[in-house]
Amino acid sequence: MTTFTSNPTNEIAPLLRGLTFDGQKGLFVHQTTGRQPSLLLPSLKEGSSVEETASLWKRLLSAYTEERRLYPAVVAIEGLDLQYGLGTNYDEAARAEGVSALPTLPPSQSRADVVRDKIALVTGGAQGFGEGMVRSLVEMGAFVYIADMNGEGAKKLADELNYEACITVAKPITVNVTDEASV
Repeated sequence: MTTFTSNPTNEIAPLLRGLTFDGQKGLFVHQTTGRQPSLLLPSLKEGSSVEETASLWKRLLSAYTEERRLYPAVVAIEGLDLQYGLGTNYDEAARAEGVSALPTLPPSQSRADVVRDKIALVTGGAQGFGEGMVRSLVEMGAFVYIADMNGEGAKKLADELNYEACITVAKPITVNVTDEASV
């Protein structure tokens, strides 16, 4: 049995993303503050079962989306000062304004669409071969975290791509993959 740790903050967002997974992708989840929750999920505590909590939260989230035909704009966890916005892209999740639960486009059969609306992480993505991978992924519709020792280069590339796309399609992360503490 997998249990929550004493610091569930880092465990909740991935769990929420997984609960929105439709077989192809999950929604973006962005921590926010100062919003009125659309859905208040029951509390959790250290040592409680992740599987049991996920099952309960999934039932509550499904009931919410089936009744309203949209995902909650803001999900909060009872007893914790944590709120999360959901969205089909980074900016939508950060705005926490809600997401339709209705399918809007039929799935594509194109090979390039394999990464559309997915989240990718490219190490060494600020220049050279890695930069080419980042650019290609963004062109195909992925959101990309650019992880590189060259934090300034990663930020410059992310700023350029975000400007060109008019939405947030990339975020820089300064990291040295040869240093475990950095990762």
